[in-house]
This record gives sequence, structure tokens and C-alpha cells, in this order.
Amino acid sequence: MNCLAWNCQGLGLPRTVRAFGEILQEQKPDVVFLMETKLNNIQMDCIKERFNFFGVNIAAIGKSGGLALLWKKDIRVDIQTYSHNHIDAIVFNDSESKPWRFTGCYGEPVQTHRHRTWALLKWLSNKSTLPWLCIGDFNEILHKSEKQGGDVVPNWRIQNFRQATLEAGLVNIGFSGYPFTWTNRRQNPNTIWARLDRAFACSKWNQQFPKARWCETHEDIEKLAINYFTKLFKSGDPTKDYLEIALNAIEARASYGMNQHLLSDFTREEVTKALFQMYPLKSPGPDGFPALFYQKFWNIVGDDVIKTTLDFLNCGILDNDLNRTHIVLLPKFKSPEHISQFRPISLTNVIFKILAKTLANRLKPHMPTLIVETQSAFVLNRLITDNVLIAFEINHFLKHYKNKSVSYMALKWI
Repeated sequence: MNCLAWNCQGLGLPRTVRAFGEILQEQKPDVVFLMETKLNNIQMDCIKERFNFFGVNIAAIGKSGGLALLWKKDIRVDIQTYSHNHIDAIVFNDSESKPWRFTGCYGEPVQTHRHRTWALLKWLSNKSTLPWLCIGDFNEILHKSEKQGGDVVPNWRIQNFRQATLEAGLVNIGFSGYPFTWTNRRQNPNTIWARLDRAFACSKWNQQFPKARWCETHEDIEKLAINYFTKLFKSGDPTKDYLEIALNAIEARASYGMNQHLLSDFTREEVTKALFQMYPLKSPGPDGFPALFYQKFWNIVGDDVIKTTLDFLNCGILDNDLNRTHIVLLPKFKSPEHISQFRPISLTNVIFKILAKTLANRLKPHMPTLIVETQSAFVLNRLITDNVLIAFEINHFLKHYKNKSVSYMALKWI
């Protein structure tokens, strides 16, 4: 679910309509709240029809104001209350999802009337217990740092806004990108910038949509990452019967001679070879030492490292601290905004890497026999892109095959 709120400051000009279309194409929102449309209902109906939205309109008064709440036609939205400053609705994503509440709010533009907006928030907070998202242009700032230029906003105004959101049970869910959402468009030194647009949510909504919250503190980011990747990589807990069925379907490929070699005791030479095959300056793990340290001072630490390694490989004994790992999140894209746009990697201690490398070296000579020819990933001198070439050649052959007396087909085995 993707929601968009935009103070368009007039949607009657062709360039503004084009800009709106570009925003829709880029952001692909499911629900859109528009403020200051400055359109009557007939004009707004034309906008809805042009961009294929359902919705409700609050007509402008003369050439000012005007609100609209639009939604895609595969989403159910039930309007609850509305005024010239808000539209409140219940959103049903689909038949299986829990409904939640969306309120688009446009704060009173006249400062002396701003108290009406705070009273509206408090009133709306008592209308429903559903998870609640409140988004819009509130025409006020929460912190003095959210305004640059012009007169200083007095503390009592900021406090009134904070108190209203506190009493309504709403929490600012943060933002990403440019810190200001409004400007008076005047030349320096008379330019004023301010952050007037924002999104609030109650605790229930944050729990129902944990990915939507913009996390800023270390604790929030840590909790979000742990919850997301734990759920992503958690085992489905297959039953013993399913495991046996899967294992029975796998053809045994290891010979008696292979097993004898694989199960034989590991040696000092294998451990030493594994260490000196490692890149010297790869990122260190929790111990803080790169492989270069062990390689440089092998004459000092070698005996202890070999004993520790062979204790595990031959006897199954391992100090738990050696298994500690740093999990690092690498961005998949430039300027990531969602936890799903990160890829986790493990930074382990060098001794743990030696264990893994020694095991891999023992298994490596048998890989061509154990791995079938069609397995093209994670095997030396094979590339996963080979499958793409094979699929292309098969499709090309089937498409241009002219002999109808003999039939062929291609199967993908999952």
C-alpha cells in the first residue's frame, strides 16, 4: 500500500496536471490526498476520470481550498467524515487484510484559526479505534529547526501542535529526503523554507505496517532489521516426514572412497593452506583482526590456531565466542529507504573462516562428481548465466522448428 499527500496549490493549469501525472507514474500510489485543488466538483471529476481513480471531492470556496481523496479501483474506501479541512476514511486493502483508517488533513492557513485544526485532531481521535494514519499539510512546524528564514515561530505555537498530536495518540513517523516542504519562492535574503507536510500514525498502525515507519534512532533501526531478516530467513520447520521424502528423492553420488577421504582426520597442513589462501585484508569480524595478522605472525600464533581448528574439525569442540558474527547491511540501491533494499552479509572471525575454508578445500576435488552438470551456480568455471543461454537456445529451436511429424517440449524443473 502506497499513500501520497500533495498540496498541489491549484490543479487547474495544464502543467500542474502533467506534474500530477508524472508523480503518479513515478510513485504509483494506491491512495492520494490532494490539498488546495482550487477546483469545483465537475473539474475534479474530470481529473479522477483522466487518471482512472475513484474518489471524493470537497469543492474549493471561490479560488481557495479544495480537497480530494482518490483511490485505485481495486481498493475499498469507506468515507466517514469530511470538512473543508479534512477527509476521514476506512481503507480495506483486500478481503483478507485488516481495515485501517486514513485521514487527510489540511491545517487552517490562518494562524489565529489554527486551534481549530488541533481541536479537529482530538475530535477525530475519539471516532474510531482502528489503526490510524493521519497525513497532510498542517501549516505548522514541530521543531524550530523545521523553519529557515523569516520570523521565529514562538514556542507556544509549536507546543500547541505537539500537545494536540500527543492527546490524539499520534506519533510522527519521520521522513526521508529534503527537509523542507514549502517555500515562499522569494529571492534571498527574503526566502523562507519550512516543513509543513508530514505523516502521523498511532501505535496500532505502526504495528500493522512496521515497514512504513521511517526509523531514525539506532534502536529503531536495529529492531526493524532484526524483525525483518529473522522473518525472511526463518525456517518453515518442515516435519521429519517431509525431510525424509526430500532426502529419499536425492540420488546418492558419494562413493565409498569419497566418504573415506571426507571423513578422515584433518591435518596441520590443511589448516595452514586454508589460512594462506585467504585474502589478507578482507573485512574483519568481531575479533578485529584481518587474515593478514595471522599470516604475518603465523610463527607465533600458528600452533594455537591449528590446535583450536583441529579440535573442532576432528572432535567437534569449539569456543562459542569464535562463532560470533557481525551482520552488515549493504545497500542494493543508491539512497535506500526500505529495509528490503539492503542485503545482509556476515563478517566472521578469521578462525571461523579457516574452519570453513578447510572444509571447502576437502570437499572441492569431489564437486564435479557430486554436482550435476545442470547445476551452474557456485561451482568453479560455471556461471549462472549459462542457464540463460541454454533457455534462449531451447526457445529459439522450438520457435523455428518446422518438422511437425516430431514434437519437442521444454520443461522447467523446480
